[in-house]
Amino acid sequence: MQKATILLNRLWHRHKVDKLRLLELKNGLTVVLHNMPYRRSATVGLWVPVGSAIENKNQEGYAHFVEHMLFKGTKRRNYSDISREIESLGGYFNAATNRETTSFYIKISGRYIKKALEVLSDVFFYSTFPKKEFLKEKEVILDEIRLAEDNPSEVIYELFYEKSFAEHSFAHSIGGSRESISTASQEKLFNFYRKNYGPKGSVLSIAGGLFNSKKEEKELEKTIRQYFEHNNHELEGEPSLQKISESNFTPGVFLYKIRKEQQQVFFILGMPALDLLADGLEELSLFTNAMGGSMSSRLFRSLREDKGLCYYIGSTFVSYYRTGVWATDGATSPAKLTKSLFLVGLELRQALKDGLHPTEVQENIQNLIGSLELSLESPHQLARFHAASLLIHKKPYSYEEQIDKYSAITRERVSNLLNRLWKGKVPTLAMLGPKIPQRELGELRSFYKEALLA
Repeated sequence: MQKATILLNRLWHRHKVDKLRLLELKNGLTVVLHNMPYRRSATVGLWVPVGSAIENKNQEGYAHFVEHMLFKGTKRRNYSDISREIESLGGYFNAATNRETTSFYIKISGRYIKKALEVLSDVFFYSTFPKKEFLKEKEVILDEIRLAEDNPSEVIYELFYEKSFAEHSFAHSIGGSRESISTASQEKLFNFYRKNYGPKGSVLSIAGGLFNSKKEEKELEKTIRQYFEHNNHELEGEPSLQKISESNFTPGVFLYKIRKEQQQVFFILGMPALDLLADGLEELSLFTNAMGGSMSSRLFRSLREDKGLCYYIGSTFVSYYRTGVWATDGATSPAKLTKSLFLVGLELRQALKDGLHPTEVQENIQNLIGSLELSLESPHQLARFHAASLLIHKKPYSYEEQIDKYSAITRERVSNLLNRLWKGKVPTLAMLGPKIPQRELGELRSFYKEALLA
């Protein structure tokens, strides 16, 4: 017992001396370093505020296509060199594109950070989009689109965004359409990359076991400047979240799309949420968690555990720079759809009318704090956390501040936020599945034509 206590105290002491450092390079790239000397691994990642939201109708899917092409060859490496040089060291190189950002990240032993920086710099600044690789990757992406079209859990979200954001670029798929990808040319895609991507406005975020001495810290900074502080490249972009146009979630849409081959009906009940700079994000997180964020949540207990109406039911929300989306999604058999969605609506209306129970609030505060603390044990999650705070707020945002905000949540603050956000608003309901009787659809339409919070 005494040995365990000593070990815990040592780990806590190490955690307290974690070091966060910011560098602003001459070309505008922001660098954040979070040293975790008790870790052996590290994440080296580049977060770029470019996503599908900046695409026009003829460019749908281009940001995602660029993400793929950055693995396909540079002036110095072919596609197999890029993967082999990281994987031969036990590392992992991947990327992700969403509506507002693209990230390129390498998870690797702290001993090989220099190699990770060199490879990441090469693919970001010097990718060449070889014509042969471009044509092959176009077919790969078309297959990826077909794969998504076979997955109802993806199709329902595409449908939901399409109807919720009308003519805005949020309405189209991140991966693009068959038409937009089929008509893309290597020249058009390379120009999109050249004009929209660049170091200024992007964030290089590195976390994990980075150094153990002042000398090693200086060597790391020198390596970063060697590979990232230059302008001898073709990238002209100065990406920024502020360049994304205004968008508003459209509530009150009711839609049922028939897919005869499905056995289940997939549904999303959506409401407007907060943007990334708004006050109240913590309160909305707590309400979302209480309603459908875990096995202890109201909707999971009511629909799955108590009534056995569905296998999956959950709630989530996504904040973007200028808008936000709150959703409850699930899937059930056609015979149980009406009962399931009536119960979802009743649970939400009761929670909004009566408020959350004080014990429920306290338990979910503890859940949010505990989940955050668990996630921050991961170098990748820390790198992601710091990159997001710099892209959004232009300054570091400590997780201690986040914990303080969670701790300050009260029942009254949650209710006040939801009154301000949802009062008088009718939800959007999108459904995808086999044909069901019109009478049932009429009952659902009538039930959801009223606001969740009158």
